[in-house]
Amino acid sequence: MGKAYYCTHCKAQLNVGNDIIFTVKNNKKNAGLLLVSPQVGDYSVKKDTLFEIEKGEHLEIICPVCHQNLHEGKVHENLAKVIMKDESGHESELYFSEIFGERCTYKITDKKLEKYGDDSMNYNFWGSEFDY
Repeated sequence: MGKAYYCTHCKAQLNVGNDIIFTVKNNKKNAGLLLVSPQVGDYSVKKDTLFEIEKGEHLEIICPVCHQNLHEGKVHENLAKVIMKDESGHESELYFSEIFGERCTYKITDKKLEKYGDDSMNYNFWGSEFDY
């Protein structure tokens, strides 16, 4: 078993096989499925070619099970959040950009912050409370 990803609302597991599955809505409010790599820092994405998303577009990222928005507005207006459990069951919070094409992920485990992606310096929500 590898890492597992869970909705912050209903706690449903979001990964199937080699992908994490989200329902997303683009700026035109068209909905589709987005499959992303479960490897933190890998920004591979799969989607249907007919579902149009432009680079730089702000997406609404939704749990495909409970249909709740995964937006984490308390932290930043452009970040979503899921829970990640490793092979031993240890939990981390995973924040990632809702801007399509922006490479930005933050993993928080026991007050330790890890940053991933070329755009990870775009946000500074953590202040001085974390070790990194």
